[in-house]
Amino acid sequence: MPRPPLIYLDHNAAAPLAPGVREAMEPWLGPLTGNPGSVHQTGRAARAAIDQARRRIEALCNGEYAAILTAGGSSAANLAIKGVWLAARAQGRNRILVSAGEHECVLESARFLTEFGAAVELVPLTRAGQPSLEAAAAMMDNRTALLAAMAVNNETGVLSPIPELARIAHQHGALLACDAAAAAGKTPLMPWLDGADVLFAASHKLGGPVGAGVVFARNRGVLQAWEHGGPQERGLRAGTENVAAIVGMGAAAETALTHLDEHQSRVSRLRERMDAFARAIPGVRIAGESAPRICNTTQWLVEGCSSEAMLQALDLEGVAASSGSACSAGSLEPSHVLLAMGYSPEEARTALRLSIGPSTTEEEITRALDILGQVIERIRRVNAEREGS
Repeated sequence: MPRPPLIYLDHNAAAPLAPGVREAMEPWLGPLTGNPGSVHQTGRAARAAIDQARRRIEALCNGEYAAILTAGGSSAANLAIKGVWLAARAQGRNRILVSAGEHECVLESARFLTEFGAAVELVPLTRAGQPSLEAAAAMMDNRTALLAAMAVNNETGVLSPIPELARIAHQHGALLACDAAAAAGKTPLMPWLDGADVLFAASHKLGGPVGAGVVFARNRGVLQAWEHGGPQERGLRAGTENVAAIVGMGAAAETALTHLDEHQSRVSRLRERMDAFARAIPGVRIAGESAPRICNTTQWLVEGCSSEAMLQALDLEGVAASSGSACSAGSLEPSHVLLAMGYSPEEARTALRLSIGPSTTEEEITRALDILGQVIERIRRVNAEREGS
């Protein structure tokens, strides 16, 4: 029996390639792509392509930040967190405050630095899923090098109060590092995030290819290199650049900015349809509903249904979704984000994340909601029968 057409509701894990990205990359996929560090004609052409892509990527921040290109979002997070701490350590600052809802690439980067003397503390989340401003202010002191807080939580879609967090950090001479991977290309980054000292994002989250990422820095001097071996990216990130991936990210950034208002409005309407559907089902809660959220993401807690059972059933029906971060998808542990928001492990194991994008259609949402309703009803019925037997 043929599988039904795929309805892709997992854009936060990896977005489909945006229009024009594949075509932009094609010239840089072979048979020969020069090394951008070479002085001959082929190398100069590759360098020019990277420079053009860099300008397009920097436009995500209105050209107000310099872009340091990396091999992906996690690579960018490592440079942002470790690079800021290494640079600040010389000034006697060894503390790192990290929002408890951060992506694992941020949490693990900070934890790794404890081996070198960093003191890492987690800033708790409110029930709504935002970093607590009161806790951040109470925890901050003049030994703090860095406060890390993501712009948009990749699981719940909740927006963080970045301007307020920036003021708290800067009052004590600390820097603010902001994971913008779930925000870039979906909502304007400026002026909302202009208090952050470093931002970072990933190509494949905004419609570009896997294999490229970026750290945006107002002042490169706040960073120290973490990867070594060459002078690339002004000495801040060694390694020969992936020209095709960088060009693809540049094309995706340009497409996202060109259609941002149009896509934001349409995607918001689709997300609200999904939320209205959830509100109408008894025993379904929307994580972070009381906080401002990004236009494309909703996470439900579905009483009586495990995440695993829902995802398997949806997959069989041709609906691709997730319970939370794709980087933790193979883990049996409940979401650390939901636990930090005060949900129990049992509640967190009922999570379903639906994330959409510009390519999502009204028809797909109609079909997906019909399937979701059937799946939830079926799982609950089976569980009730088991408990009654």
